[in-house]
Amino acid sequence: MSSLLSENAAFDLMGAEDPAKGIAAKIAQMKAGMKMATAKNDEHRAEKIKEMDVKENKGPLKIGDRVIVKDGGHFDGQHGTVADLWDEETQKYPIDLDLVHPEHGCTVSLTSDAVEAEAAIPGSAEEKRAKLQDHGCFADNDSALIMFILQTLRAGLTGAGETDARKLANSTWQFWASQEGLAEGKKEGIYESAKKYVTDNLTQEEAVQAIEKMGISKEALADAMSSPQAVGGWSVRVSGKFYVYGAGSQGTYVAPVTNPRQIYCVAGIHMPLAVTIREKLPPCPTPPQINLTLLPWYGRIVADTIQSTIAPNRVELATPQMAQELIDFNFLAAHEGRVISRLTQLEVEGGAGTNGVPFKPFATNNPVPQKTAMSNNAIADMINESIPEPQ
Repeated sequence: MSSLLSENAAFDLMGAEDPAKGIAAKIAQMKAGMKMATAKNDEHRAEKIKEMDVKENKGPLKIGDRVIVKDGGHFDGQHGTVADLWDEETQKYPIDLDLVHPEHGCTVSLTSDAVEAEAAIPGSAEEKRAKLQDHGCFADNDSALIMFILQTLRAGLTGAGETDARKLANSTWQFWASQEGLAEGKKEGIYESAKKYVTDNLTQEEAVQAIEKMGISKEALADAMSSPQAVGGWSVRVSGKFYVYGAGSQGTYVAPVTNPRQIYCVAGIHMPLAVTIREKLPPCPTPPQINLTLLPWYGRIVADTIQSTIAPNRVELATPQMAQELIDFNFLAAHEGRVISRLTQLEVEGGAGTNGVPFKPFATNNPVPQKTAMSNNAIADMINESIPEPQ
């Protein structure tokens, strides 16, 4: 197993001579299983929520309220959710921010005067929100469009021979707005270069026919490349190390390792994210930690298909205690309306728009696991030993 995990790579496990037929069969099988599993998970979640104690909200805000920081120093302009009860002594609320700042994190305690209510999502955004199939994946037209765009973005980088998933992700997002320092003489970012490349190709009939064979329309591609709710908004992203666990009818649940209380729901492309990752890892007794970059896509969240582990042949896992806490956090977030399934700053009036946070490159050194009797990574270390060297 290498550190490179992509949805395309997951299909390599099928071993079908006809890739299209193999993919279709795999997805059909997965859909049947996921439909039953997600229905059972959702039913269990609903029963669990009924058993929870009701928290008594005090003060002007309540848990689950969506807010925008207006007087929070480094966090001004960021969108977030009231995550817990008001502290009567400090008169502050804990707020989980949608975006994870590489230096300042994603949690802050503020008074109600330091935030303002986030506006309601307009009907126009709801109408354009990407549709999901019943197993938490995008409809086929969106799936084809997302995969085509991500492959186009990476064409130059993979063409240069880079195969380390961490470095590929770093090159894309670190130089999204400007390639200065990456390519000599190039100051426009990867986004502008890709947008120009796609726009130029859409003037060529042969290129248009090629994408139409993939189920992609010229109009849909042009809109996605420029829309702030799609690729035009990919400066607004959430990158870092996430626990990947569980799947529901709306997608896969992931939580930042730095703040596992915060839950994101990520829609799948061809397959649910949890399934894609499970296919590429050895059996994991607890949720794995995966380097992810979460991106907006027409009112949903999708994960960049370049995903990685801490290092080739190494998988870090949640401790058994954290695994149980993740389940509890998930139930609680669902109960309190705090699961993040869209990056609303791109949609609401008065929002932060395409103002994101700095990208922190994924570490590309390969740390040696420390094996001690008290190590939290003991199970992970055992798994690491069972992973064959990359070919």
